[in-house]
Amino acid sequence: MKITARNRERRTVIVADGTPDEVFKRSEPRFAQLGIWVPERYMRDEYRIKPIHVDGEPDYPAREGAGEPVLYTHDLAIGRNGTAVATGIDLAFKQGQITAVVGANGAGKSTLAHPRRSARTGKRRRGSIALAGGRRSRHTP
Repeated sequence: MKITARNRERRTVIVADGTPDEVFKRSEPRFAQLGIWVPERYMRDEYRIKPIHVDGEPDYPAREGAGEPVLYTHDLAIGRNGTAVATGIDLAFKQGQITAVVGANGAGKSTLAHPRRSARTGKRRRGSIALAGGRRSRHTP
């Protein structure tokens, strides 16, 4: 197995000749340390990003939140120009929960993020949105 590393014009070029096991299980070069993607199965613990906790931080994971949902949707359908872009949306957001909504342009991310405005502009096609404490917004076609 042969690994050659060169630095030309501030670019590191690594040519690795061998199987993935032969290349990634070696102690040198340290690919992750060089900013090179390493398959998960070969990633060393020393290069993994670990959670950081500070005083006063909640005990629960941010992806889960805590307690009962403070905002939820049921059978929500959102659309644009009379066409539904997403249907059957059931979500529940808890206090302290961090959630990312990802999608292509026009997929309905902004419409979902602004449910009251989407109801006024006709982008919400059906379903309900409720806040903790009982405030509910329903829409049926």
